[in-house]
Amino acid sequence: LDKRVAFLASLSLLSLPLFTFWGVQLYTEILAAAFGLLAFLFYYKKKTDIHLYISIIFSAIAFLTRYTMGAVFLTIFVLQFINKPIKIKKIIIPIFIFGAFIVPWLFYNQLSFGDPFFSFKSAQQLPLSDPLIYIKTIPTILSFLAILIIPGFLLSLKEFKPKALP
Repeated sequence: LDKRVAFLASLSLLSLPLFTFWGVQLYTEILAAAFGLLAFLFYYKKKTDIHLYISIIFSAIAFLTRYTMGAVFLTIFVLQFINKPIKIKKIIIPIFIFGAFIVPWLFYNQLSFGDPFFSFKSAQQLPLSDPLIYIKTIPTILSFLAILIIPGFLLSLKEFKPKALP
């Protein structure tokens, strides 16, 4: 089942026109995704606190590569407290480590541009001919995914075996 799921997942990714177009372009998304995946890898490998701290370091590097990867840090931070007792140490140390990687960049922006958040602000000023372009392309993306979502759903129904009721 795992090999089939992996095959269907990769096939669905390859069927997206945006992925096939941008997948061969060497921009920061690939590097940010690699750092984000490393962050999750170390988080789930977590046997000691050092794995958590390495995970936070990789999430900070991913954030500095692409600002939208801040969601990686937030996700790992929130996962720390799901079904676990909240400890002050588990709150302060990850924030301190993340901040230790972000503050030098903010300091550099302050010295260079007079605004610590200059790079964050300038990243949001992309010239778009149509500001709703992302919303308008949702039907196109979903139509390509529907080709694989429907067979995948039918395959999961075929393998679904309900448990006997007591």
